[in-house]
Amino acid sequence: MVKVPKPCPQGFQQFGSSCYYFKSVGGSALSWDQARTKCRSLSADLVSIETKEEHEFIKKNLKPITTPNIFQGWYVGGKRRTVDPATGRPWTAAQNANKAEMKKQYYWVATGKTMAYDGWEKSKADIPNVQPVGDPCVLLWVGRSDFLDYEFDDYVCASNYPNIGYVCEKTN
Repeated sequence: MVKVPKPCPQGFQQFGSSCYYFKSVGGSALSWDQARTKCRSLSADLVSIETKEEHEFIKKNLKPITTPNIFQGWYVGGKRRTVDPATGRPWTAAQNANKAEMKKQYYWVATGKTMAYDGWEKSKADIPNVQPVGDPCVLLWVGRSDFLDYEFDDYVCASNYPNIGYVCEKTN
């Protein structure tokens, strides 16, 4: 017997077994935590992008609500772990300098899974920055068509930057 997903709530878009909500906030300033609270008010959470196909679906739905030629972002559910789960200690400088180790530091808050899919901004040689201050969260940036094409980037969670929206996901 094939299980057919139930329809998504109004305002959500279906992809696979999940429903997605896309919100552009225009010039309003919003932090990552505020965006997560808004998703939770919809019985959802910030999206966990786990495959290239899911990332492409999200890009396709963000393009119509993107203002051309300005830098914009959308919060997603990625966040940096503050300590190494294997040791319970802060990350070492050697781990921060190693691409493979650096990628292990980020996880999806909705599932607790390490971010395995590599959607990081290519101009960063496929690794996130280590933010000097604050707790890094992940968003999708977009700019000109040849730069920042809805790729993962890390950003201080508490920042209230204008032109950042959010993408919510709920399992259907």
